[in-house]
Amino acid sequence: MTSQRQDFLAAVSAVESFTGEDLTRRVASLGQVFTGSSAITARQLLGDSGVTHDILWAAYALKRIADRVNVLIHVIGILLCLPHLLEVDERVEYLLLGAGNAGKAFDLETNLRVAEFTFIHWRRKSNVIRENALFKDLYLLAEHPTTKRKLMYVLDTAQPMKFLNGRRALRSVMSRNRALWDAFQTR
Repeated sequence: MTSQRQDFLAAVSAVESFTGEDLTRRVASLGQVFTGSSAITARQLLGDSGVTHDILWAAYALKRIADRVNVLIHVIGILLCLPHLLEVDERVEYLLLGAGNAGKAFDLETNLRVAEFTFIHWRRKSNVIRENALFKDLYLLAEHPTTKRKLMYVLDTAQPMKFLNGRRALRSVMSRNRALWDAFQTR
């Protein structure tokens, strides 16, 4: 375990050292530096800019770890919510904690409700992927044939409600999900 911990810390250190305090500024700077370069100058600029295969592999290692952290957030988030959500006579019929739906329609089904959970921190801008996922989950909840209550749990309602009350075209929202678009059109 110590080797994995050391690898993780080395990856964090390498990425942090490369990006500095402001990733956006660093990326913009690299774009400016490489603008107008040829193959020969680009090779030189890679070395001068600290762009290496080691940095790429360090970032990739952190991404793999981040994927596991996202699953943990989903699992722990749902489990911590359960005692606060369940009513006195309510019983869990199934609980989907991992990624994907493993043949189940939603994250949670009880004798009283079906529910989806999303633990996404929305940004002030550029939430297209989040909006698409939220719409899909809400649509599937709304169309699910049950008399149980249908609930969507989110971390914060401000940005999701802004999207849902906005004017983004439904074709745009479903543009990357042909099956959803077809189901929506059929319905």
